[in-house]
Amino acid sequence: MKLPICLLTFSGCLALLSAHLSQDRSIGENVYFEPRSNYMLDGRIIGGEEAVPHSRPYHVGILIDGRTLCSGSLISPNYVLTAAHCTINASYVDLIFGAHNVNIQEPTQLRVTSSVIINHPDYGNTTTYSNDIALIKTPTPIVTNNNIKLVRLPPANAASYEHSFGALSGWGTTSDSSSSISPLLRVVHLVILDYFTCLVDIRPNVYERTNLCTSGRGNVGACHGDFGSPLDQTKAGSLYFEPRSNYTLDGGRIIGGKEVAPHSRPYHVAILINGRSLCSGSLISPNYVLTAAHCTINATYVDLIFGAHNINVQEPSEIHVTSTVIINHPDYGNPSTYSNDIAVIKTPRPIVTNDYIKLVRLPPANAGSYLGTVAALSGWGTTSDSNSSLSTVLREVYLVIWDLYTCYINIIPDVYDEESNLCTSGKGKVGACNGDSGSPLVVRNTQVGIVSYVSTNVCESGHPTVYTRVSFYRKWINENSDL
Repeated sequence: MKLPICLLTFSGCLALLSAHLSQDRSIGENVYFEPRSNYMLDGRIIGGEEAVPHSRPYHVGILIDGRTLCSGSLISPNYVLTAAHCTINASYVDLIFGAHNVNIQEPTQLRVTSSVIINHPDYGNTTTYSNDIALIKTPTPIVTNNNIKLVRLPPANAASYEHSFGALSGWGTTSDSSSSISPLLRVVHLVILDYFTCLVDIRPNVYERTNLCTSGRGNVGACHGDFGSPLDQTKAGSLYFEPRSNYTLDGGRIIGGKEVAPHSRPYHVAILINGRSLCSGSLISPNYVLTAAHCTINATYVDLIFGAHNINVQEPSEIHVTSTVIINHPDYGNPSTYSNDIAVIKTPRPIVTNDYIKLVRLPPANAGSYLGTVAALSGWGTTSDSNSSLSTVLREVYLVIWDLYTCYINIIPDVYDEESNLCTSGKGKVGACNGDSGSPLVVRNTQVGIVSYVSTNVCESGHPTVYTRVSFYRKWINENSDL
């Protein structure tokens, strides 16, 4: 099991920040190596993806003494927050604001040099590695714009954030075998663990209450060059209604998420059932769409909408086709188990892929369980129990795939099938909601699940969302499509 990444929590250090906030050279293109520190542990983004350019406008590149890279965050026009082990031996730092590609001088970038570095006075205790925090004063106030913005900090009495999601961004190396940093800013979504799990997985005399840590399961986390990077938490914003199904449980239903970057989920397909109710699916080949059988079991025809972001308008990126060739799993509909909730829809003609319409990968039949992995769920479903209208724009939420036992005890045991289903945590009021049935659950551009049902009548109950496990049905998919 990969060790969790240990990160400094703000609540123990706000006094330092407040004290200093109340006071009032051009660099080379290739920056690669992480600064040496006093740590015996190795702080080290892997398992993530390229960030949407300038979607993390508070992220600051920090070049230490003109040769080694760390990161920080812009917390006021005059101060950058970072890790003390990055700056403890620094004579000066070059601060790079508004960057996406750190290896080139982008028009959005602002670069300044500072020698006013304030390390925590108690940093450097090699027994505990605590107080790893520093401030850098900018030589002039930084003017914010669409590409350079301030990040909010939590109050001193903020909660632990345990079992919630954090987004970590950085230019660090993307694998253990890579010796070069990523030129492009990357982001990975991580689960914040509880204190005792962190304590067990990290040396007890090292990990303190002034720290927090994230799970490394699935080979995700920070890597060389990501020191000082911010871990942030982003909280989640009239069309049709979800089709009725044979479920006595409530159908698949996205909450707690946010609007996706337009066309960043180009495999996502909107499916209008019999011209009146909405489900989703995914484009698995130019000729076939994958979805949930409870969406299509009573369908006479379906309208398929490819390349959409705003489902309420006819966007230039969209392709609309109608199909009557719907193949539901022949064993779908058993009211005892609600299993085999899977279907494929044949398109009337091959769909031509482009920047807005792309295929999704499917896992092999022998894929693992994905337990503990962070997955992305997208959909146009309602965003709360009090909202009866679907989202007009495509939204996404990041969810943790639970282990078999946790799924089993949180769902009616006779309903959940450990082989053909998987489930995600609803803690923090996140998951699918009305209108998300058939939506793809994706891990690193591979679809691992199809939204099937939830085990309660309300979206915001914290109960898990259940999916059809794609790998279990890989043979059936291949036999009923052209894969």
